[in-house]
Amino acid sequence: MKAESPIMSKKNLSDFPGRSKAEWLKVITADLKGKDINSLQSEWLSALSISPFQHAEDLSHIPIAIPRQFQRPQLVQSFPISDDIGNQLLQALEQGVSAPYFPDKMPWESFWSTLEDVSWDMLHPIWTPPLPTGTNPPHHPEQHAGSFYLSGNNDQDRPYRQDSGRFTFSIPKAGAADLPAQLAAWLIEIVSELDQLDAEQAERLFQNALHKKQLGRNFFLELAALRAMRLLGYHIQSEYNLDDPGPILLWADLGPELALGSLQESLIAYTTAGFAAVTGGADFIHIEAPAEEETELSQRLSRNIYHLFDMESHLFHVIDPAAGSYAIENLSQTLAQKTWSEFQGLLSSSK
Repeated sequence: MKAESPIMSKKNLSDFPGRSKAEWLKVITADLKGKDINSLQSEWLSALSISPFQHAEDLSHIPIAIPRQFQRPQLVQSFPISDDIGNQLLQALEQGVSAPYFPDKMPWESFWSTLEDVSWDMLHPIWTPPLPTGTNPPHHPEQHAGSFYLSGNNDQDRPYRQDSGRFTFSIPKAGAADLPAQLAAWLIEIVSELDQLDAEQAERLFQNALHKKQLGRNFFLELAALRAMRLLGYHIQSEYNLDDPGPILLWADLGPELALGSLQESLIAYTTAGFAAVTGGADFIHIEAPAEEETELSQRLSRNIYHLFDMESHLFHVIDPAAGSYAIENLSQTLAQKTWSEFQGLLSSSK
């Protein structure tokens, strides 16, 4: 007869009664030996009025899971135009890149020839440069037409963006005090675009728009900002009565601003920011750890950061990794509420 393992427990969650906020504060006060708990607030938390101690009683409403658009985030890598771009692209696709991005302008004929040996099953979107002035949109094979996103905000691109229903809204990196204003300005940009379209166009545009956030080194703030962006997206969908609102597309941009003295030092900052992107619910993660003399090594290590979250941390198996963290839930809600108030003020003043 097989003996029962001594480490197996038959207890379940009902066997562990929770404590009220008052009970926890009593324990914390004793541990602090008279020191005021509010003295533990950091500057960025103070700017958003978030206490260092969080409890379920502090949440204004029951948190909801914030799902991604995809089961796993898409890994983005930039590809400067070069004679060897085809080989570089194929190698990157074999190593997990699913969203190649071409930041440089490239003739459409060259673009198609670059991809002729690529299996379409390996890709989700293709990131392409803005259309040159006076150039008609390329004719896409019908089965792949939905896989193309057009990057760029210039007016000459507008007919193609409306035809494909795709657009990019970018939010620069901002400190905690400035972030609500930045997010509010982003909402104004979205609303002004939606106001120019009929209901069907607005539905298609918003559902397929990319909402880009440039991440900094403040882990908790960036994580909460991505979650707040998704909550704000739901607000806009509700305000415009868009049918069947689904998850918005979030792009987390981990660019050269995160770089430190050396590539090895930079990887710490990029890994931390990447973890914030994944747990914040980003659908696309663009990790570009710069290294002028070690470009190939830099790109490989950047891809490995993504694989670390996938294969070792298993974060992609969870719909919302940050759910259940009262501090993150409260920070996300507070940031979304402050942004919505700023947005309503900007909207009123513009009328």
